Amino acid sequence: MIKWFKNSIELSEIHENLTLESIDKTDHGVYICQASNEHTTTNITTLITVENSTPQAPHNINYKQISSNLFVSWEPGYDGGRFQH
Repeated sequence: MIKWFKNSIELSEIHENLTLESIDKTDHGVYICQASNEHTTTNITTLITVENSTPQAPHNINYKQISSNLFVSWEPGYDGGRFQH
């Protein structure tokens, strides 16, 4: 049995072969191919990086003031596969 995962989420509509066509930034991520039979399970992991795509700004920005402190949280946007400063 073959299963595919992207960023730890099973791609249930994919069986055996995974083909990425017209790749865009939403295809960026860690892909796992899991092959199993009655004796064992093997995982192969690869990182797909989409080159020449624009990083996006953070989203779901929240802040909370407690006394004289300000706590800020956010979810990062797509990073273009690059380290962000």
